[in-house]
Amino acid sequence: MAAVAVVEASPGADPVAEGLLELIKPAIQQLDLHVHSVRESQVELREHIDNLATGGKTLERCLHGSNPCLLHCSPHFGR
Repeated sequence: MAAVAVVEASPGADPVAEGLLELIKPAIQQLDLHVHSVRESQVELREHIDNLATGGKTLERCLHGSNPCLLHCSPHFGR
């Protein structure tokens, strides 16, 4: 998760700048959480895609390999 830098304001700092920072800080934090969540979803999706690719390669070997197993695959294609 990306870190949000917060600058400590001195007692004489501009109140408008402090107010603006307090206004946008929750939005930035929420956005950061959403980015983290999307990244986790992308990793999970990549794992599913890899599993499907492996299954597809297995099916291709089954159908076109030197030892075809059409008897095992035919119930799935007969539907």
